[in-house]
Amino acid sequence: MTTSDTALMIPTADLIADLQQTAAEHGEPLSKATYTEFGSHSYQVVVTRFDSWNEGLIEAGIETHQGPVSTDDLLADLRQVAAEHGEPLSVATYTEFGSHSSTTIENRFGSWNEGLAEAGIEANPESVSTDELLADLQRVAGEHGEPLSSNTYDEFGSHGANTVRRRFGSWIDGVAEAGIETHSTDGAKEIATDELLADLQRVAAEHGKPVTIETYIEYGTYGVSTIYRRFDEWRDALIEAGVEMDRSSIKDIPTTDLLADLQRVAAEHGEPLSSSTYDEFGSYSITTIEDRFSSWNGGLAEAGIEVNETDYSPIDVLNDIRAVSEGEYGVGAEEYQSIGSLSKSPITNHFNRWWPAVVSAGLLPVRRRPLTPKQFDQYYRAVINSHPVDALAPLLFMFSGMSSRIASELSVDWLRHKRDKNIIKIPAELTANGDPWLMRLPETWWNPHTENRLETTLPEIIEWVLDVYEEIPYSSREALSDHCFRVAADMDTESRERVSRSGGYHYFADYPRVRPADLNYTHGANLVRQGVDAEIIERRLGAGGYRDKLFAQDVMLWVYVHDGYEHPEFSPPPVVLDPSSGEPRYS
Repeated sequence: MTTSDTALMIPTADLIADLQQTAAEHGEPLSKATYTEFGSHSYQVVVTRFDSWNEGLIEAGIETHQGPVSTDDLLADLRQVAAEHGEPLSVATYTEFGSHSSTTIENRFGSWNEGLAEAGIEANPESVSTDELLADLQRVAGEHGEPLSSNTYDEFGSHGANTVRRRFGSWIDGVAEAGIETHSTDGAKEIATDELLADLQRVAAEHGKPVTIETYIEYGTYGVSTIYRRFDEWRDALIEAGVEMDRSSIKDIPTTDLLADLQRVAAEHGEPLSSSTYDEFGSYSITTIEDRFSSWNGGLAEAGIEVNETDYSPIDVLNDIRAVSEGEYGVGAEEYQSIGSLSKSPITNHFNRWWPAVVSAGLLPVRRRPLTPKQFDQYYRAVINSHPVDALAPLLFMFSGMSSRIASELSVDWLRHKRDKNIIKIPAELTANGDPWLMRLPETWWNPHTENRLETTLPEIIEWVLDVYEEIPYSSREALSDHCFRVAADMDTESRERVSRSGGYHYFADYPRVRPADLNYTHGANLVRQGVDAEIIERRLGAGGYRDKLFAQDVMLWVYVHDGYEHPEFSPPPVVLDPSSGEPRYS
């Protein structure tokens, strides 16, 4: 079982309590090294549960190291660990006893050995042969088992996972060259999506549909968090793999069996029976119950089981979503199913999907969260001052609506198609309708924060890239996201929460959370603010072209809730909650 799977089994309250106890006994801010030595769990469990070490500390109310670590602090920490544990100082030793990530050192100084040299510490030999690197991988795998994760190698290896990545192009390629099995969550983004889907299909074929999290933990090849990181929700992965219980199979389940199972779980766990309790102990899915009886409460009533209420109004739904959320941030759909009071039915009945429900509650969604006009202005000024290679991807996300999936396939041939007219041609094999998609890149944009028109700089950046590169220098969706995060690091703002980030899930620095999809949705929101027709908004965001679907109503809802502006083609929900006060605003 992987670290990520272990994390799923530990109650959040227990993990937070252990962090707080360790901090109380050993002081704040609490380092990963201190927690690894004195805590009840691995720091990697904390990182997996809360997305980063610092977010885990924040959740536990513990002081964190705020903002990017200064160079002086990094050098001082290197010298302290070297003084306590001897020279030459290895990556493995620093990972165990240092206060920061070895990747932070490598990114700050160019390489691990350059960081040591800057600190005046004896370095390991500058060059390690490929044979020595492979032998060390095999040694660690032999001592600690397969599959071998990059975190395990960072802890026990002699050279560090980044050395492997630089030598072989990726962690997966390096361990494959060494003849070692790997399917850890550290390689989650390097595992082909087709492989993940094929594994879900295999488990479904062997153990039935739909594939539950518990079933996949027991019989799946990869970590559950690998699936979550690739897809927004567990159900999204099942739909993509085609392993949801199909409608004909659901209809074949006798109604008497469904009612008997509801009654069994109610007898074992008490009434009223919540959907989250049934989701954990029932034999069928909540969706199956809701589909058969029109709603969760309808199923309970048919089974003669006590229900909390027979009807929920939109304001009831929004208040409950807000009640289980902390501060301004909404929880994810899967987490709500565990801690919320309502089933899926009243949410979908009133708001159709989870994202609109969270936004209508005046909360910030986990994903696809537009930047405010001020934040977008700050991001724009940071990106135009970036190196052209770092600027290209964020600018495409900001002003073309191009998705990270399409951008990861970006070719110079697309850019050269009608170079003089700033038109990109996306090949038919990548579009939703099977036809090539032509997209004109805007030369200017309206800045809602400063209320003036500015240059996008996209034509100039593309000219530079075409003159310098024969191929676009982006290798993956993770690399594209990294460019977005690097630009965000230069934003002059503290108003967007910070996350730890790196390309291989080896956490090394705190950045403002700005993802490609956040920039896409901000582009859409800015078009809404200008009153652009919905059809044009959808086209500029690629709907019907390189996106098979896009909800223009989403960005209209965002602007309605946060700006109070109702687009002429927008159909507002019956009620939304004010983001600041939580007070209802009726349409």
